[in-house]
Amino acid sequence: MFLHNGSATLIPALALPFSILGTFAVMQVLNFSLNNLSMMALILSIGFVVDDAIVMLENIVRHMETGEEPLEAALKGSKEIGFTILTMTTSLAAVFIPILFMSGILGRLFREFAVTITTAILISGVVSVTLTPMLCSRFLRVVHTQEGLRRADGSRASTRCCDGYEWSLGDRAAPPRR
Repeated sequence: MFLHNGSATLIPALALPFSILGTFAVMQVLNFSLNNLSMMALILSIGFVVDDAIVMLENIVRHMETGEEPLEAALKGSKEIGFTILTMTTSLAAVFIPILFMSGILGRLFREFAVTITTAILISGVVSVTLTPMLCSRFLRVVHTQEGLRRADGSRASTRCCDGYEWSLGDRAAPPRR
């Protein structure tokens, strides 16, 4: 509702099922069960999964707002931010890898958790570098100005909400317009 752009909402939302389905496939290959710890890993990974796609989407939108064609913006934006997403993904996965090397009962207990969350993070990185730019190049359309964004919805409540938010971010001397 607040983005005023269905495709900008749908593209990161598609990264989630692809990453989770890929994680389920790896879990199936490794004969993991769907227990409390693997479910906790999947739930924790949802925020990480969507974050990578949003970072890629924002960079592509930035290029589209300057007037570039969607395909050109997707190629340029993914080239610029691809390495950053790969390093974010790798460093985030590295946080959970030491759990794999825990010994004893706790190590065996948390092994599925560590593999599940690491797999979800790594697959989300691949999805963000491949699927997200492709979807942006095909389906993303950007409103170029703030006034165009306001006209896209037109409701007074939404305009007042945007005005109040704008006021909260900027100079607080001037109260929001009504």
